[in-house]
Amino acid sequence: MSEPYIIKNPKVSIEKRPGPNYIKTPVSIVRKWNTAKGNNYYGGMWYKNDNLSVPSMMVHKIYNSRLVNKYYRSIAAKIMKAQEIQSEKDKATAEEITTKGNNWDYYDSHQMIDKIDINSLYGAFGNEYFHLFDINNAINVTLSGQHLINFLADSFNSYFKDEFWKDKKYFDVEDPANACVKDVVVAIETDSVLGDTEISSPDNNDTIEDIWNKRISQWGNDGSHQYGQVEDYNVYSVNDKKEVESKSIKYVMKHSVKKRMFKITDKDGKSVTVTEDHSVIVERSDKFISVKPTEITQNDKIIKIINSK
Repeated sequence: MSEPYIIKNPKVSIEKRPGPNYIKTPVSIVRKWNTAKGNNYYGGMWYKNDNLSVPSMMVHKIYNSRLVNKYYRSIAAKIMKAQEIQSEKDKATAEEITTKGNNWDYYDSHQMIDKIDINSLYGAFGNEYFHLFDINNAINVTLSGQHLINFLADSFNSYFKDEFWKDKKYFDVEDPANACVKDVVVAIETDSVLGDTEISSPDNNDTIEDIWNKRISQWGNDGSHQYGQVEDYNVYSVNDKKEVESKSIKYVMKHSVKKRMFKITDKDGKSVTVTEDHSVIVERSDKFISVKPTEITQNDKIIKIINSK
């Protein structure tokens, strides 16, 4: 997060860079955005990259603290599991942890506090009662994260489809037959629901746990998350035209969370339980918008597929 340069006229599309030290962002061009406050014009934001703002310095400090705590947590995990510790740096860290009498839970709690502090700062910039509130900053953080995730996924897929088979580190001969045909990215970190959440499908209304137990073709594990690749399974979705359509899903993910959970119940008693940061699509003022569970109002309409078959 860098110091923003705000152009005040909300009706003018900004095409030219204000100066050599400004970078373009998703909201440099003024346009209409759907937010919890409605469909309004936002934009005109350029960010300086020649110095750090006070929020940037705060985030850097907290982020670096989290990296340290996560590193100590990894060494504490090796101590707990009686695993071999090889490097001199890791051995010195292990000795420090043992001397202080700390454990995995201690460092896990501290890195989680750091994470919550950073997220809280983002939340403050998106809170209209905060002194430095600007909805453009909140939109930019969200969109920049989405753009980065999509960019990384596209880059990985492009490399393994177009370049991997040419790499002499792995192949003696350039043979297109070694190229990956399908996308290699099958999982991206998401917000969560409970395993008994029912998914509306043209085939069968399975729960996510049912899909996990019965329909996984390949497995993956990064230590804290388990991934399962799903093939030939469609679920119902609703598009911007309020039409029900069928779309395929590529994977499901299983992991534990330490977040607040919210149970959303409709007038018929049907409910779904989601994490505090999970996006919920509601109809407000005849438009579909994405909100967090805490932003749902009594007049919002939750999308529900009643009879999809």
